[in-house]
Amino acid sequence: MRPQSLVKTVLFSFMLFSAGSYSLASEGDLRSDSNCELSSQAADLIRLINVTRSETHYCGSAKLKASEPLTPNCRLQQSAEGHANTLAKIESLSHLGKGNSRLGDRVTSSGYAWSAVGENIAKGQPTAPILLADWLASKKHCKNLLKADYQEIGVARTGAYWVAVFARPQ
Repeated sequence: MRPQSLVKTVLFSFMLFSAGSYSLASEGDLRSDSNCELSSQAADLIRLINVTRSETHYCGSAKLKASEPLTPNCRLQQSAEGHANTLAKIESLSHLGKGNSRLGDRVTSSGYAWSAVGENIAKGQPTAPILLADWLASKKHCKNLLKADYQEIGVARTGAYWVAVFARPQ
């Protein structure tokens, strides 16, 4: 899918899904196994990512086939929130966290046993659709979003800083 079509698809998908309820479990409430609450922005972003994963996309010149949707996980959300808070505090984008922690260390510290893990970070996007469009325009971020190995996700936003953590459990 080309960038112009992608933005239209993302915005259309956002309009479709943003009207849904986040509290009705029978309609696919986005809660993880630990029953944590997601902000409406986090839920919107996860829904948009899953819509995107349901289609074939290009990340640069690499064609990635559709993959399974990601399931929210509270421990990954906790890791994403901690890193988003750190980024907001230091007012800088970095994959290194508090005490120079690395992603795998932060995810393990949250109590999540992982076999694959990835992270996207960003600053300044006011909405989930704009953020997703920016990530899809970046080859590396796009591949993280669409990587079939990942099964679960945690998303957080603190101020202008966004963090998405992708993982596959052990």
